[in-house]
Amino acid sequence: MKPIIAVPATLALVYRAYSHKSLTPAGIVVAALSAAAHAVHPWNLPFALLVVFFLAGTRVTKIKKDVKASLTVASQGTSGGEGPRTHVQGP
Repeated sequence: MKPIIAVPATLALVYRAYSHKSLTPAGIVVAALSAAAHAVHPWNLPFALLVVFFLAGTRVTKIKKDVKASLTVASQGTSGGEGPRTHVQGP
């Protein structure tokens, strides 16, 4: 994939993940490395599929957020999620 497309797209996704707190800082680093690995491929498809996967995953996570929050019990004993995903959980 051409760097003139891949670099701004990767930076935009990293900024979105950081500003929306979709991923932890370690998760953002791993996601950026994964994006770089997919962007190195000569075809556009692997990188495009990775972008679609990230954007669709973050969108689907928001569906029925209030219902899912009532079903989840945090380690502190309160209802709700644990916060942004880590590098282990992925996007």
